[in-house]
Amino acid sequence: MKCLRAALVFVFAILLHGCSRTTDNNLGDQRIILQVGTSELSLGDLNRQTQGAAFTDARQEFETKKTYVEQYLERYLLIEGAKEAGLTAELDSTAIRRSLIKTFKAEMLDKVPKATDWDALEFYGRYGGEIQAGHLLIKSQRLADSLYESLSKGADFVELVRRFSEDEMTTETGGTLGYFRYGRFVDKFEDAAFTLRIGEYSKPVLTRFGWHIIKLYDRKNNTPEDFEKNKGMYRGLLHRKNEIAANEQFYEQLKNKYHYRIIQPTLDLLAHKADSAMALGMKPEGLPSSAYLDISLFTDVEKNSDVVEYDGGDLKIIDILGHLRRFAPERAPDLREFTIMEDFLEEVSMPILTEKMALEDGFDKNPRFLSELEYLRGTSLLQKMQNAIYSSIDQITEEDIAKYYDEHKDEFYFPDVIRASGIAVKTGQEADALLQRIRNGAVFRELAMKYSVDKMTGVNGGDLNYFSVKLYTPVYQAAESLRIGSVGGPVEFDGNWWIFKLTERMARKHKELDLVRAEIRSRLYGDRRNKAYDEFISRMKEKIPNKMDLELVKDNLRMGKYQEEGESKG
Repeated sequence: MKCLRAALVFVFAILLHGCSRTTDNNLGDQRIILQVGTSELSLGDLNRQTQGAAFTDARQEFETKKTYVEQYLERYLLIEGAKEAGLTAELDSTAIRRSLIKTFKAEMLDKVPKATDWDALEFYGRYGGEIQAGHLLIKSQRLADSLYESLSKGADFVELVRRFSEDEMTTETGGTLGYFRYGRFVDKFEDAAFTLRIGEYSKPVLTRFGWHIIKLYDRKNNTPEDFEKNKGMYRGLLHRKNEIAANEQFYEQLKNKYHYRIIQPTLDLLAHKADSAMALGMKPEGLPSSAYLDISLFTDVEKNSDVVEYDGGDLKIIDILGHLRRFAPERAPDLREFTIMEDFLEEVSMPILTEKMALEDGFDKNPRFLSELEYLRGTSLLQKMQNAIYSSIDQITEEDIAKYYDEHKDEFYFPDVIRASGIAVKTGQEADALLQRIRNGAVFRELAMKYSVDKMTGVNGGDLNYFSVKLYTPVYQAAESLRIGSVGGPVEFDGNWWIFKLTERMARKHKELDLVRAEIRSRLYGDRRNKAYDEFISRMKEKIPNKMDLELVKDNLRMGKYQEEGESKG
C-alpha cells in the first residue's frame, strides 16, 4: 500500500519540476476518479493539481497521478478517523498569518508568465550544463575588494582561500564546490559563476552569506543532448528565476507604498554597543559585530528606538535583537556592512508589510486563503490522528534488536572498498599523455595538483579517499585487477577522462551488533509504524465507502498511451 508517509516524495517531485507548468487540456473534466464518503475528486481536479509536473513519459505521469489519488484518499480517511476519535484541529495565530502571507504572494506569482521551450533554450545558453567553481567567502567588503585586487596581480587563489575564507567546509579543498547545475546555490552567486570563462575570477559578489570571489574551473554537459533530456528542468529553473525577480519587484512596491526606511543613527547605536561589548571580552574575538549584542547593553529608552519605520508601524531594537538570536554567532550579520544589514532587515520586514497589504486588500476573506485555512485544519487533524496511531506501537527491546540482527546479518557489512588517487582531464589524449609521464617517473600527486580539472580532489594530490563500486564506478572496476601502487586508465567517467593510482584495498567484512544497533532500532520502529498505519487505513476503507477509477486516469494521460512493462512500443 502506498500511504501518506510517502507524501513528501510526491510533493518534492512536483516542486522540483513544478515551474514548467505544462498545459493540460482536461482541466475541466468532471468525470469522477475517486469517491470517498462525501468527497469527490474529478479528473479535472487531478489534472489541475499535477499540471506543474514535467513528466518524462506516460508511465511516470500515471504513477505520479496514482500516488496523488491514493494520498487524497488516505488524507480523507485520517481526517475522518480523527473526527471519530474526538480530536479537534488547532491553528495558532502564527500559522494563520503565514498562510495569509503565502497565499497572497502566490496570487501575485501566478501572474508570472510561463516559460516556453524557446525561453528555456535561451536560458540554457547562459546557465546550461554543469560548472565546477571555487569561492572565497569574506564578511567584509573592504577585505573582499583587497583580495580581488591581489588576485588581479597574480596571488594564488587556493592560498588566499586557506588564509581568509569564512567557509570552513571548503577551506581545505581550496574553496572548491565541485560540479553543480544552476539552481543549487543562491541566484546572485550562480548568476556570477555561470557567466565566467574558465580560469576567470568574479568581482566580489554579495549574498546573504557575505562577499564571494568566485573562480570557474570547468564546464561540462552543456550540449544539445543535455538540453533535450532536461528541457522540463530548465523551463522550471527559468520560471523560478522569473518568480524571484517578480518577488523582488513586489518588495520594492511594498517599500514605496508604505515609505519603508532604515534609521541609520539607530544602526550606528547598535554598532557602538557591539564595539563596547567586544572590548569587554564578553565573547570570543573575530565574530561579526551583531553577535556581540545583548539586551542588557541597552537602556529602556534605547530598546524602544526605531531601527525600521514604515507607515503605521516600526521595528525597534528589542524586536531586532529577537531576530538576531536565531543566528549562530559566526553567521550573524555585520552591523557595519550596510548592504548585508539591509538584506537582513528586509527579510524581517517584508512579511509584515505583505500581511499589512493583504489585510488592507481584504485578502483574509479571499476564497483561496479560506480554502488554504481549511486545508491546514485538515492537516492538523491528520497529524493528530497519525500521532495517535503511532502512540500504540510497542516499545522496541534489546531482544527485538538482537533477533533482527541474527535474522539479517548478511545486510550489515562494510563493502569492498579501495583507496585511489585520480587525475581528471577533458580528453582521452590528455589522459594518455599524463599516464605516460607517470610511467616515466613523474610524481602522480604533483600532476594531479597541476592538471586535474576535478579541483575538489586535485587540490589534495588527487586523493579520492576510500570508495566502493557505487562511487567512481569505472575507476573501481578498472582497478579491481591492479596491484597496490599500480596506475591505470584512462577511463571515462562523468564527462571527464580519469587516470588513477591504486593505493589500498579493503575486503568486505561484517559489522558487529554494537555498530548497527541504532540502525536496527530505526528499521524496527519504521516497520511497526508502517504496519500500524496500514492497518488503520484498511479498517477505515472498510468503514467508509470509497471507489477509485484509475483506469480513467490511465486512459487520459497527456503524455500519450500508457504501456505496461514489457509491452512493445512498436
